[in-house]
Amino acid sequence: MFKNISYKKKFYGLLVFVVILSFTAYNRSFKGTIETISLYRESVKNIKESSNSLMELSNIKKEVSILDNTIGKSTKNPAIVQNEILGFLSTRSQEMTLSKIENLHVSNDDYFTIYSNVILLQGDFNGLLKTIYEFEKDFEYARIASMVFHTERNAKTSKNELYNEIIFQNYEKK
Repeated sequence: MFKNISYKKKFYGLLVFVVILSFTAYNRSFKGTIETISLYRESVKNIKESSNSLMELSNIKKEVSILDNTIGKSTKNPAIVQNEILGFLSTRSQEMTLSKIENLHVSNDDYFTIYSNVILLQGDFNGLLKTIYEFEKDFEYARIASMVFHTERNAKTSKNELYNEIIFQNYEKK
């Protein structure tokens, strides 16, 4: 049967047969294997990412709890913070005086209730700076959120007096 066909035609026929066989083998076996390997690699990558996400989530929870503790001590009665500020000032430097203390300001958002206390101190620069440093270092009921130095002219003495307005805030989780 194949004796009448030339070697050239036999070679081309064999070449066509090998191409068809290769195409069929690729579609039946190799294509599925290659897709499975790529799916496996993608799944392994997703598993690593999800385990990293869990670790990141636990780290974020730890950071949030540390920040909750750092932001300010939680008190049952926020007016106590104002009394603690007064008590703290009474035991500190005599180089400054308390000029004014404002009422407690309460602000709410979705996650926290924020209590703000505003005080106005009068004194020399070094005394005010020392008091601010002591508040930052030792006062645990609230943290300094803002402070502003300004001068005012005293009408009685005709001297400029230095004032420091400090805003303390403490947070309470809802």
